[in-house]
Amino acid sequence: MAVVCIFFNIFIWPGLGTIIAGKTMVGTIQIILYLIGFFASITSLPILMLIAWIWGIISMIKIIKDC
Repeated sequence: MAVVCIFFNIFIWPGLGTIIAGKTMVGTIQIILYLIGFFASITSLPILMLIAWIWGIISMIKIIKDC
């Protein structure tokens, strides 16, 4: 299950794997941050997307360590 969550966070949508892993609030914040970053990237500010993506990966690493 953890591998699936990591796959979703890295390749599909940052935050989705975190929600699947049971961290609903953190995953929702990651998705919102990613969406804001996506729309801001239109104006050359993709840093929020990068932050959400990295945060999603870090969340999954913490969840795997807790298992």
